[in-house]
Amino acid sequence: MVFTRWHYFGEHGEKYHPHLNILCDGGWLPEEQLAELKDSIRRKLLPRSIAKGIGKDLEIQYRYSRSP
Repeated sequence: MVFTRWHYFGEHGEKYHPHLNILCDGGWLPEEQLAELKDSIRRKLLPRSIAKGIGKDLEIQYRYSRSP
């Protein structure tokens, strides 16, 4: 099961800073496997040419929890 939620402002709602939270069933990932997955997601969502052109890249944060 996957849940998504868009946030259009930062932590305190002061500055426009859109980001997407995604929660999904899964498990702990080894560091190398997680790095490969993050790289794959970045390439699919933001082509390298655009990332270099705008001088920004996607930031992907990962947290694992045993409880929902």
